[in-house]
Amino acid sequence: MITSKNKLTVLAASLLALATTVSAADMSSVKISGFVAASYQYAKTSGVAGVDSVFSGATSVAGWGDAAKVIFSAGEGPVNGTVSLFYLPNRAGDEIGVLDAYLTYDLGSGWSVKGGKYLSPLGYEAFNIPDMIAITYGTSIYAVPAYHSGLELDYGDKEWSAGLGVVDSIYGGTGFFAGDNSLQGNKGIEGFVSYKGIENTVLWAGFAHEGAGGPVAGQTKAFTVYDFWASYQLNKETSLAAEWIYNTEIATGAGSSSAWLAAVNYAFSNELSTTFRVSGGDATFISATNTTKYTLAPAYKVNDHFTVRTELSIINVAGPDTTFFGLQGVFKF
Repeated sequence: MITSKNKLTVLAASLLALATTVSAADMSSVKISGFVAASYQYAKTSGVAGVDSVFSGATSVAGWGDAAKVIFSAGEGPVNGTVSLFYLPNRAGDEIGVLDAYLTYDLGSGWSVKGGKYLSPLGYEAFNIPDMIAITYGTSIYAVPAYHSGLELDYGDKEWSAGLGVVDSIYGGTGFFAGDNSLQGNKGIEGFVSYKGIENTVLWAGFAHEGAGGPVAGQTKAFTVYDFWASYQLNKETSLAAEWIYNTEIATGAGSSSAWLAAVNYAFSNELSTTFRVSGGDATFISATNTTKYTLAPAYKVNDHFTVRTELSIINVAGPDTTFFGLQGVFKF
């Protein structure tokens, strides 16, 4: 666990990195945003005593029930910098650390280059809690990379966006939501392309590839991740989304793995909405057998800064099923 002294050291180093993007006389341009989320969570597996928590981290079901994030961003001319701190209560290892720490340089004509530590573009479901569609993730999250360090070239216009980058590793190393901090031998490559030229529709495709010997335990083979998702705004009240993600074999004899999700969000009013999601997958990243997860997640937007979300999920596996219930408050600033 990071001590108070170490927390101050992390914060000071983060702010120093951000300050390099703006002049000393222009530090008032630094923008601060973020969120705080607190929850009650309960998970019950058939034949096993239930487990619950109140602002003490997630249960056995993957998700950020309780967390806080502060984002510092600033820019001068074509250069923009972002640094963020992330806090997870009772996380094994460090509870708080630096998530984002990167610079972006605008090359003009829709092109930009990004370097530092940043979130992988893969995955339909959002990392930041205010943007999530439920308290927990669908089963596809087990195959989605998180944070790593690298250099990425991006392009974007009204219809197309794309990116291609070289990173230290696709999946995390031993640091705080980080890669393995080395480009030697097993560096990763990831890229994506997105199209919004069809009315009310987003089509997205991406990949990530890494050589053998990376930070995943027993990673004896080079592997590739393929991720495809699409979203469609059916009407003012209803939106649809689907994702399919596939991993080739990482360790010899482990086999490949795949996962998918389908989600419907319906807005009863400007304040009240609900998401119904079905997700599933097989093998390596999820369990030894097929898994299917059914999720109902209503949310009530009290105002622009505060939302209350609930979730009921039933997770079916070959063995006993698990039922999850969560109640969460999310404040963003």
